[in-house]
Amino acid sequence: MDTWDAEADAIYLHTLAGIDPAEPAGPAELACAVLGARTLEYARGLRGGAAIGRVGDGWRLYVRPGLPPEVESHAIGHELAEWHLRREYDGQIEARADRLGAALVAPRPALLAALRAVGEDYAALARAFVVTQTSAALRVAEVTGRPRAVVTRHWVFVRGAPWAWGQSAGDVRQLVRSRRPGLTRTRLRDRPERVVLLADDAA
Repeated sequence: MDTWDAEADAIYLHTLAGIDPAEPAGPAELACAVLGARTLEYARGLRGGAAIGRVGDGWRLYVRPGLPPEVESHAIGHELAEWHLRREYDGQIEARADRLGAALVAPRPALLAALRAVGEDYAALARAFVVTQTSAALRVAEVTGRPRAVVTRHWVFVRGAPWAWGQSAGDVRQLVRSRRPGLTRTRLRDRPERVVLLADDAA
């Protein structure tokens, strides 16, 4: 059984940087605090949003210029997560980097404080942490444990405690159209084609 804990690694990296995870500074400042003040460099021609590599004795985190702020935030968090995970773990780096990157961008203590302030308002949370509303919804599920599925045109993402979503992405898509009790449906404002299904604990 995999006992890896993204939340613990996110707190560790904030502590390493000397940044309080309850008052996060954002992934760019976190990366510079962990890897060095001159770590970030904007570079054209990257295939993805960001990439990290060794330069001399240090590390350089390259970011494609012109990315929307929420995409840049995710890309930097993901690359910092990859750097950490490659030093600490073998295998499953990409999937873990996505989870850890999200935890670096919206650390558990800060997200819990934001939830107390604005509730589960995905738009407000997205603004607060400079992420997409999809990322905000998934992160809320990871932190609170309340089961959620984000249904997009091509993907279905499930987070939180186990719940009877069905056996396939098609089963979850059917739940968007059904009137099954115990589910709340929310259409995301930044991507109206995306729906968040929130499962009631008792359902």
